[in-house]
Amino acid sequence: MACKLQPKVDVLGIEIHNHDADFVELRARVNIEGLQTYLDKDIGGQDATQYVKVVMLFSMHDPETSKEHIVTGDSTTSILTQLDFKKHWEGLDWLNFDSYTYGESVSIDYDRAEFRILVPKELRWEEKSTDGSDEIIEQGRTTIDDYLSYFTYIQVNTSGLETDYSIDIPDTYDGMATDYQTGVLLKVENGEQFISSNVTDCRESQEDEACS
Repeated sequence: MACKLQPKVDVLGIEIHNHDADFVELRARVNIEGLQTYLDKDIGGQDATQYVKVVMLFSMHDPETSKEHIVTGDSTTSILTQLDFKKHWEGLDWLNFDSYTYGESVSIDYDRAEFRILVPKELRWEEKSTDGSDEIIEQGRTTIDDYLSYFTYIQVNTSGLETDYSIDIPDTYDGMATDYQTGVLLKVENGEQFISSNVTDCRESQEDEACS
């Protein structure tokens, strides 16, 4: 399992739809490159999508203006640092989901995956004093229109592949995940809103052909 055979994800497009008073629904389409080659190498081209999980997470925490950290032991480490050190190879429970909304693909093929994920319209956070008084020393609020970013990656159930296909996968690839892709979808900058080119906002006009 050479690293060069690891499949890659590419976000093709994301639509923002109204859901209810508190949430929007994000509909995402993700392209997958190299998954067929990756699986062919080990199991001879059998249908193995059941062993593959595409994960997509959304954050409303702008790292420049609010809290985007998780605490591990005595240290506080940024989410992206954890990803860079492949913490996500250990499974989904590595992340503090109070700050993130995530979903697994609702459908997956060898070359694409689709998501429908509910994201809150606003997020509030606060930081309390560590002296035991529970005094709130900092708090903030952000909305989906202020900031929205994502990261996505693929996890492979290597243990299941080993058992079902009697193949030997090195321990270093146990629960293997691919490198992640990240990007900013919405952001207010200098009083103006930036919208990524792969985002279609369907909240105002449900008649738009792109929002069918």
